[in-house]
This record gives sequence, C-alpha cells and structure tokens, in this order.
Amino acid sequence: MYFDFSGYSDMAIGLGRMFGFHFLENFTYPFICKSVGEFWKRWHISLGSWFTDYLYIPLGGSRVKTPRLVFNMMVVWTLTGLWHGAAWTYFLWGFGFGVFLVIERLTGMGKWMSGHRIGHFYAMFVVVTITVMIRSDNLHVARIFYGSMFGMNGAPLWNPLTTAFVREYGPFLAAGVLFSLPVPEFLRDRLHWNVNFMKVAGSACLLVLTFISITYIAVGSYNPFIYFNF
Repeated sequence: MYFDFSGYSDMAIGLGRMFGFHFLENFTYPFICKSVGEFWKRWHISLGSWFTDYLYIPLGGSRVKTPRLVFNMMVVWTLTGLWHGAAWTYFLWGFGFGVFLVIERLTGMGKWMSGHRIGHFYAMFVVVTITVMIRSDNLHVARIFYGSMFGMNGAPLWNPLTTAFVREYGPFLAAGVLFSLPVPEFLRDRLHWNVNFMKVAGSACLLVLTFISITYIAVGSYNPFIYFNF
C-alpha cells in the first residue's frame, strides 16, 4: 500500500511541477516512526491536514477538557475510516487508530516510545495489525487474516509455498524495505557522500528502475492502484 499510494502521489507531484504547480509531499518515510502518532504525521499528510483544519480544530481541537478531547479525536478518526469506505471494516480501522492515538496522548506513551527503539516495533505492529481491516473485504475475511497472522488457523509458519514466494519475491521485499528508509539522507549525513555525485547516481538508478518497471508492466497483466479502492 505504501509504494502504491506514495508512488502515484509522487506522479501527481511530478506532473504538477511540470505545469508549474507545487504540491507538498504526502509521505515522509512513515516506516521509521516510533509511535502511531508519528506514523500519522508521516503517512497521507494531505488527508491528515484536511481533517485537522476542517474537522478537528472546528470541534475545539486539543484546547478542551479531557472528555471533550477524547470525543474530538474519536469523531475525527471514526470519520477518517468512513471516508475511506462505508463498511464496518473501515469504521473499525479508523476507530482502532483513534483508540491508540487517544492512549498515546493521555498517557504520554507516544513520547516515551519515540525515545526508545522498542517504539518502532510497537508502531509497526499496531499499524500492520489494524491495516488488515482496510485490506479485508468484510469482517469474516478479516478474522481469517488475523487467525493466520497469529497462528490460530493451524497454518504452519513456513511451508513449500512460503519458500516459493521467498524465491520469487524475496528481492522485491528486500528492495521494498530498503527504499522505504531514508537512504539518501543517511548517505549524505552519515557517510558524507558528495551531493552532486548522489544526484547523478540517483538519476542513473531511477532510469534503471524505470526500465525494469516497464519490462514487468509489458509482460504482466492489468494491476490497478490499490488505493483507488478507497
């Protein structure tokens, strides 16, 4: 979902720039977050900004008493779920994120997690677990997914089909993990690579990746954007 959505967001940003429009970034490395709150500051920024400006602040924002603050946050996140689709899965997706964001806000857990490495594992576990809802056609399918994830369906951790998938898609998985991280910033700030060299090398890499992508598209079947379903 990340590469699907951030990819066509980048297409929109690039096309807009060609015509003189400057759109803000919609994603800033969300998978390096250490709390659910930080994740939503990095993921789908335009949607979060819209709900903040046109719903959360008019409701009173955070400058209210605690019961009203909880109400405001849950309303915003429940409606965020329903904005993606009118189904129980979307409702529970938004409601689930709202619950964790309220907990982080009221207990200070979000700030604590941000200062510890365990925060990254916590955030990724919550995000991946709740996102099962938005990728399920209905609650029954969601229960099947959760059962498989947590070993309640009797499915083994590893089988011959898993081996086949790893052999076929392992390089793509590794590339996905690598490119979801701020690699250019790391090379520039930690290893002190020359900026001009990085621009040239980056352009060359993009050309190679574009060629590889076109070859896969040419031999593959039609595969629409995942996020267009929402």
